[in-house]
Amino acid sequence: MKKYNSAKDKKFKRLSYFNTNIYLDFFAYTFERNNETIVVIQDILYQHDFPSIFLPSKKKNWECASVAFATQNDINKVKDNNIEIFLSKKVETEYYFLTKKFISPEGSLLRQSKYFEKHNDYKIKHSYSKDKIKLFYNNWKSQKTRDGILFEDSEAFFFFCLSNLKKYNIQQVYIEKDGALAGFAWGVIAEKGWVGLHLKADNSYRGLSRFLHVERAKMFSKLKRFTIGTGAAEEGIVEYKKSLHPNEEIDLYHLLTGSKVNSL
Repeated sequence: MKKYNSAKDKKFKRLSYFNTNIYLDFFAYTFERNNETIVVIQDILYQHDFPSIFLPSKKKNWECASVAFATQNDINKVKDNNIEIFLSKKVETEYYFLTKKFISPEGSLLRQSKYFEKHNDYKIKHSYSKDKIKLFYNNWKSQKTRDGILFEDSEAFFFFCLSNLKKYNIQQVYIEKDGALAGFAWGVIAEKGWVGLHLKADNSYRGLSRFLHVERAKMFSKLKRFTIGTGAAEEGIVEYKKSLHPNEEIDLYHLLTGSKVNSL
């Protein structure tokens, strides 16, 4: 098994937070099985397990497999091929949106973003001092009331992104108020759309997080669809992402399979 390298390793033809070059370079590993490169990630709870991140391409590799983020469509394909399923447990839901709905917002998204815009004197920037970003991040982190089981990995991924903004062509928007950073949002072009990476906002400024969503979407106006990932196993994050009114929600399952069952 070796570390994933986005410059030369297998790509997936699907839009997902887990399918960006930067996510795969940070979290993923590869090995060969039945003449296919299998892309895996380390299991959060069982550190010695390395499930395939998505369902492999070759049907032979659907047998005796462990998949971290299988869709219901994946599960149906496995069933249709008479492969025994030991476990199909929902673990997350990924949230998808239409870019135009954020560039031309309506409803609560419009009201809240306009509230920040109307009641604050601010500056929009598209680059910022990394030291000041780190300082803001520490202040933002101190506002959190609790950390989920995925927060440690999310934090490590954040600092990896910060160190590689140029390498992965991460698009950035920063909101500065009274000479200090108040919030920021990052995004990156991905397969079949774009992905909203980290968005951090000082929660003392009403409407700022929605305003950041709008400003970030403007940088990807030519791309139809995007995802901001899952709820990261935190109820508060799930509620927040649902409040943005996703265009589509795709449930993700941990899938364990056995051998192919020969039909009589």
